[in-house]
Amino acid sequence: MNNPASKPTWAWTWEFQSIEKHLTKADSAGERLHKWVWNNVVPDDILPRRMPAEVLAALNELKESLDEIKYINDKLKEKLVTGPGLKALSGARLTKEEFYILASLDCMDVPSAVDNKSAFECHDLFYYADDVRQGYIDSTKQSPSPPTINKDGSITGTINLRYGVLPEDVQTSYLRPDQETFFKKELPELYSRFKES
Repeated sequence: MNNPASKPTWAWTWEFQSIEKHLTKADSAGERLHKWVWNNVVPDDILPRRMPAEVLAALNELKESLDEIKYINDKLKEKLVTGPGLKALSGARLTKEEFYILASLDCMDVPSAVDNKSAFECHDLFYYADDVRQGYIDSTKQSPSPPTINKDGSITGTINLRYGVLPEDVQTSYLRPDQETFFKKELPELYSRFKES
């Protein structure tokens, strides 16, 4: 027996795939049942051949219910897993609900609450947008070193995959008033890396 404590916190997201798997099996069983009734119950010596109305209604209701469950499962998966995840990767601003969903999945660091602000409010203060870029300010990122051009013409350097906004790319004129107050008071060293504009 599996130990629940050994499972990752996001293990519950596997249930969506499990539901999809069982829905596919149920849909296949419904199709087989429909075929069996047609071949073994509907008389072939009376034309035109017709499925008994009560049986046909029940099979159609079963099919419609399975389709509705699949639709609901897909919507829940999008709302609780794929939607918030894709928003975070694209640098879009997260809602409070999306933030705590991703936090519960261990997909992001939860900041400590400061200055009577919740963890979400502190996280939201790091969201930045200007005319060129949008995303969350990543205080751990450093400006990448420029590539080196060697004597033989080859280039040596490091590929920098950036999901967040570099502090050096933040223009102070685009900060919201609450952001400017927060960074000046709580993170002055980080604020000093922003561009005065």
